Amino acid sequence: MGDEPYTTLRMTSSPRSGRSTSPHQAAYATERARVLFGSYRRGDANDPDAYVAAIAAVLTMYDTDLIREVTDPRSGIAATEKFMTFMPHAGELKVYCDGVAARKERMRRYAEQPRRDPLLLVAPEPAPGDLASMFVPNNHARYAGLVEWSSNPRLWKFGCSSDNRAGIWVSYDTWVGAA
Repeated sequence: MGDEPYTTLRMTSSPRSGRSTSPHQAAYATERARVLFGSYRRGDANDPDAYVAAIAAVLTMYDTDLIREVTDPRSGIAATEKFMTFMPHAGELKVYCDGVAARKERMRRYAEQPRRDPLLLVAPEPAPGDLASMFVPNNHARYAGLVEWSSNPRLWKFGCSSDNRAGIWVSYDTWVGAA
């Protein structure tokens, strides 16, 4: 006695009720909950029917593509490291589904953004010493030979090193070729 409001069938829904789930959606969610439940070696649920009902209730909140994705034993929640050895409870499944739904929504928004042409960089104009990357100090044995050689102005330049030693900068190919 006293539980009549819960056992009496109402003919109208309250204005505060949320969206209703279609019978097909509920049946599909229950079927996929059983697939999820069957993905584990043994079930730790005290009441397997109640577990499936709770998981199905969570799954009905999402579209069928997401339900299929999260209950797929190959790539869904059962394949994640955290839930490989034990079944998720309804709250954990909801958090996982919300994360997947958020990722799908982000991907949808990214796909809707206009495509941008790749940034094309214009090559700089050739300048004296722009290919010189190896510093040879003026007291090095090869310094005199490199100064004599310095015919292509793009491959060398006079200057100082980071520690203020005077010398010549040459290209790597020049350094290797002059050896």
